[in-house]
Amino acid sequence: MTDLQEEVEMELITENEINIIKQIWNEELIHLAKLDAGKAASDGDGA
Repeated sequence: MTDLQEEVEMELITENEINIIKQIWNEELIHLAKLDAGKAASDGDGA
């Protein structure tokens, strides 16, 4: 998006919006890691 923004010389997304997206992305990665950890723990229970 930022590359396109430079190409068209218009503000398409603000720095604040980019930071919000990065924050949400990081939170989702944390949630996925927790889900993976829980699945890995439960996979070992069926022996």
